[in-house]
Amino acid sequence: MMSSKELPIYNAMISAYALHGQAVEALALFKHLQKEGIEPDSITFTSILSACSHAGLVNEGLNLFADMVSKHKMNPIMEHYGCVVSLLSRCGDLDEALRLILTMPFQPDAHILGSLLTACREHHEIELGEYLSKHLFKLEPSNSGNYVALSNAYAAAGRWVEVSNMRDLMKVRGLRKNPGCSWIQTGGKLNVFVAGMDHTQKPRKFMQCWLCC
Repeated sequence: MMSSKELPIYNAMISAYALHGQAVEALALFKHLQKEGIEPDSITFTSILSACSHAGLVNEGLNLFADMVSKHKMNPIMEHYGCVVSLLSRCGDLDEALRLILTMPFQPDAHILGSLLTACREHHEIELGEYLSKHLFKLEPSNSGNYVALSNAYAAAGRWVEVSNMRDLMKVRGLRKNPGCSWIQTGGKLNVFVAGMDHTQKPRKFMQCWLCC
C-alpha cells in the first residue's frame, strides 16, 4: 500500500489530464489511486469531476459524485457542484442541472449560475436564462458578461427586440461589452487589433495581415 503522501502527486497528474481533455487517462489514474489504497480527497474529486465535465462523460461524472458522498463520506463543496452543473449543462440536461442547484445546501455562486446561463443559448432555454440572469444581475451587477450571455441567448432564438432591450439596459447601467481582439507579432513587435478600432491608422503591411486573420 502506498503512502497518502503520494496523493498530491496523483492530484496534480489527474488535474493535468483534466486540463488537457484527457478524461480517459484521468479516470484510469483515479482507479489506480484507489487500487493502491490511497483515499482521494476533495481536490481529487474536483479534478476528476472536471475531467468528466470537459469530456461530456455524464454517467461517469454522476457516479463519481454519488460515490463521493456515499462511499467516501464527503460533503460536496461549491467546486464539486460546479463541475456537475457544468457537466449536465454541456450535455443539454438543463432541467437536472437546475434541480441540482436548487437542492444545494448553500447558495450557488455566479460561476455555477453562469455556466448554466451559457448553456441556455445553445439549447434555446430563454425562460430559464431570464430566471438565472435575474440572480446573476444581483450577484454581479457590474459584470457585463452576464448581460451579454442573456443577449446572446435572445439572439440565438431570433428575439431581436429583447437583444436591443439588453443593449439599452447595459447603456443605462453604464456597462460595456469587452471588445474582442487579436494580435500578430512581426519584426519582434506585438501588434494588437481590437474590434471597433480604426485600423486605417496601422501601417499597410499590418492592415493586410489583419485582413487575412
